[in-house]
Amino acid sequence: MLQAIRDRATGIIAWVIVILISIPFALWGVHEYFGGGGEPVVAEVDGAEITLRTYQQALAAERGRLRELLGGAGLSEAQEALLRRQVLESLIEEEVLAGRARALGLHVGDALLAQAIQARPEFQREGRFDRSLYEARLRAAGLTPPAYEALVRRGMVMAQLRGAIERGAVVTPADVDGFLRIQGQRRRVTLITVPAAPFLERVTVGEEEIARYYEAHKSEFVEPERVRIAYVDLSLDALAKEIPVDGAALRSLYEEEKARFVQPEERRAAHILIPVPAKADPDAEARARAQAEALLARIRRGEDFAKLAREHSGDPGSARQGGDLGFVGRGVLEKPFEDALFAIAEPGEVVGPVRTRFGWHLVKLLEVRGGRIKPFESVRGELAAELRRRQAEARFYELADTLANVAYEQPDSLEPAARAVGLPVRETGWFTRSAGEGVAADPRVREAAFGETVREGHNSDPIELGPDRVVVLREIERRPPRQRPLDEVRAEIRERLRRRKAAEQAGAAAARLVAAIAAGKDAARAAQAVGARVDGPREVRRGEAAWPEPVLRRAFQLPRPEGGRPVADRVALAGGDYAVVVLHGVTDGDPAEARPEERKGIARAIARARGQAAAEAAIAFWRGRAEIERFESVAAEVERP
Repeated sequence: MLQAIRDRATGIIAWVIVILISIPFALWGVHEYFGGGGEPVVAEVDGAEITLRTYQQALAAERGRLRELLGGAGLSEAQEALLRRQVLESLIEEEVLAGRARALGLHVGDALLAQAIQARPEFQREGRFDRSLYEARLRAAGLTPPAYEALVRRGMVMAQLRGAIERGAVVTPADVDGFLRIQGQRRRVTLITVPAAPFLERVTVGEEEIARYYEAHKSEFVEPERVRIAYVDLSLDALAKEIPVDGAALRSLYEEEKARFVQPEERRAAHILIPVPAKADPDAEARARAQAEALLARIRRGEDFAKLAREHSGDPGSARQGGDLGFVGRGVLEKPFEDALFAIAEPGEVVGPVRTRFGWHLVKLLEVRGGRIKPFESVRGELAAELRRRQAEARFYELADTLANVAYEQPDSLEPAARAVGLPVRETGWFTRSAGEGVAADPRVREAAFGETVREGHNSDPIELGPDRVVVLREIERRPPRQRPLDEVRAEIRERLRRRKAAEQAGAAAARLVAAIAAGKDAARAAQAVGARVDGPREVRRGEAAWPEPVLRRAFQLPRPEGGRPVADRVALAGGDYAVVVLHGVTDGDPAEARPEERKGIARAIARARGQAAAEAAIAFWRGRAEIERFESVAAEVERP
């Protein structure tokens, strides 16, 4: 057939055939030109692409982390939008840093890369790198070894660059002195509190004000969407409570697991320590032992152990207590000491001398407790609960499967599923997407109740509220968002406006106090004139809890007084009250009081902070010079979970 076409395809016929064949190929080429044959890209940084897959993976990881922090709750629309922006900008910043590292020729060799990967505990068995485990974990994460190694190498290179900048920070002794002067600073302050409550009696609110406020803040008076649900609650604990347990089964379990109910033996010990270094010369060793033996002889002649411990023991912590170390179990003390203590037959007996790395000890047993098997009756309740739970486990998983299957197969009602598992259908009160009571207090229940499946009138998927509890729910009734009318919120608005006006008047009174103090008037007298409370003057330090945090923060922000005249400022407090903070004087901390270890720690902290600031500034500079293009329409293709 092809040969026949070729033989006849001459002249105009040949051209028609060529054109007809060319059209689909041309269109396919245009599609490839516009659509691209590679992976979709969400952003480019100096020509380097950030792919949609990379963005999806980073977004999923960060979303999962936030879900865990929020106890399983989903993200709101605003939170999701913010998360998407933050993830994209974070990836752009990483690419800026990676690009700069490439430009500087930074590189991580294969040996260093292998060392870093092999040191990761998730790829180890019994403390050693396991190649098969490594490959299995990467497969589970959807990664190949070369792809993962490229990611690790890239991260190490970026860490090299950032670390080089951070480690370049320099801190001088003068920097540490300056920090100590500020950190140890004491300020002499008077706190004047102007309460808003007295002004409440003097303010009035008119109907026009209420109406204007309502119109300007209508969105604040919208009752959110509400729902009531029916649910079936299957829990292992509830099943276990219904299972009867006979005494014979409990007794049998007790006999099988008696070893669990042995109370570990603990012994209360006292000692006298004659200190001697672990590598002391023979003469020192002999003198210490002779001193211990002499004390032992005095004890055996009837002298009081506790009195001798207070006078001769080299352990200052226990010597004051007559050598008493309290109750100890095995594995706590030095082995020679422990062996001697647990070998003593009767309380009151003294043995020794016993050598440890601290020196020679005389050991006295004061008291023994534990070491006996708990009687059956004392653990009967624990055994009963355990036996019920064991017997309920198989039944729980069987019923959970039944509940899931029947709720899915008959999605228009919970009754069949409830009958199948022998549980009642319960109901909740009204709750919103953000808050509820009872089972609706769990964010996972609220998320399902406001999800599409339940909204469409179907039973939900099983919701695991824990390893041993499953809930299936469906909607009973739903109320859409409702704008509350003015008549319903009039009293609420009136109270808001009254409190706002009272706070404004308290703020104005505080401002007059600040002006009076600036004019040279005595702070206490000025406060009395407006009925304010005065506390101080007193010396305060940073971090004190005696006054509200905004007051202390402002006290340490005020400039130093000059010419003996105090400085003051006002601070808004919770509830509409105002504070006037009056600073009388400043005493700097003394750097000479800091220990060398403290100075070293401060120097490290300053260097770390400066290094991090320098790294952020460098990245911001490089980012400002980079050519960055975002393809937001591509990023928007990632669906919400």
